[in-house]
Amino acid sequence: MSEVRASLIIPSFGRQEFLRQTVDRFLAFPFAGWELIVVDQTPAASAGLRQLQAERPDQVRYIHIPMPGLPNARNVGIREARGDIVVFVDDDIVPEEGFLDGHLAPYDDPDVGGVAGRIVEAVTRPRTMVISGRVGRVRRLDGRSTRNFDSEHPCDVDFAPGGNMSFRRQILLDIEGFDRRFGGTAHLEESDVSLRVTARGWRLRFSPAASLTHLSLQVGGCRELDMTTWFYWYGHNYLLFARKNLPHWAFPVFLAARVCKLIFTAVRHARLSYFTRGMAGLRDGDESWRQGAAPL
Repeated sequence: MSEVRASLIIPSFGRQEFLRQTVDRFLAFPFAGWELIVVDQTPAASAGLRQLQAERPDQVRYIHIPMPGLPNARNVGIREARGDIVVFVDDDIVPEEGFLDGHLAPYDDPDVGGVAGRIVEAVTRPRTMVISGRVGRVRRLDGRSTRNFDSEHPCDVDFAPGGNMSFRRQILLDIEGFDRRFGGTAHLEESDVSLRVTARGWRLRFSPAASLTHLSLQVGGCRELDMTTWFYWYGHNYLLFARKNLPHWAFPVFLAARVCKLIFTAVRHARLSYFTRGMAGLRDGDESWRQGAAPL
C-alpha cells in the first residue's frame, strides 16, 4: 500500500447515480499518494460503490452511515482518513486537471492550515456583498460573508467553501472537527470551522489552481425544499455561528440585522410563517450554543 498524503472526502445524500459519476472523474486522475473516501447518507447503500471498493481497496473506501447530517458525515471522513491533508468536495462536481495539486501546493508553507478551492457555478447564483478583489471574507460586525470563490487570484481568506476546501487533518482533530449542531442545510458550518482554525493562528489560503465546476443539482444533497423549515435552520445556524465567532459587542447588531431581514422577507412574500419559524430558529440556536458541542 502506497503512502497516503491526501484523503479526498465526498459526503453524499440521495444522489448515488451522480455521486458515482463524480467518483469516476476523480479515479481518472493519476493515482499517486491520495485516497478517496465516500460517506454516503442515503438510506439504501450503493452496491456499485461497495463493489468498487472491493476492486480498488487501496484507493477507494465507501462508508455508509444511517443518519444524515453534513457535519457528521465530514467528521466520519476525518476519523477514517489516512492522509495528513483532508480535502472536501460536493458530490455533484467536475474537477479540473491539477485539482489535487492545487490543494496540496499551499501546504508547503508551514503556516497554512487550510485551503479554499475555486468554484465555478454551472448555474449562476446571486452573490452576497460583492466587493471587488475580496474573496472568502466574514464581516465580524454582523457575520455576513463575501464569497467570490470564482476568482483567479490567490489570496488569504477568512473561510473556505464547503464544496471545495481542505485542511490539515491534525488541526481538525485538535478542534474536534465540524460542529454537528449546524443542522438542516448545515449553513455556516464551513465558516465556523474555518474561523476556529484561524483563531489558532493558522492561515487559510485561496488556491485558484484547485478548481472545479459545481453542477448545483436540484435533487438530493444538503437542502430543504420546505421554505419554512429552511428559515428555521437559517435562524438557528446564524445564531449559533454568531454566538461562537462574533465579538460580544457585535451581537446586538447581528441580532437586529437578522430580525429585520426575517421581517422584510415575511412581508415581501406575505408568509408570516417565514418570520415565526426564523425567530424559533434564533431562539433554538441560542439554546444549542448554551448546551455546547458534542465531541468529534
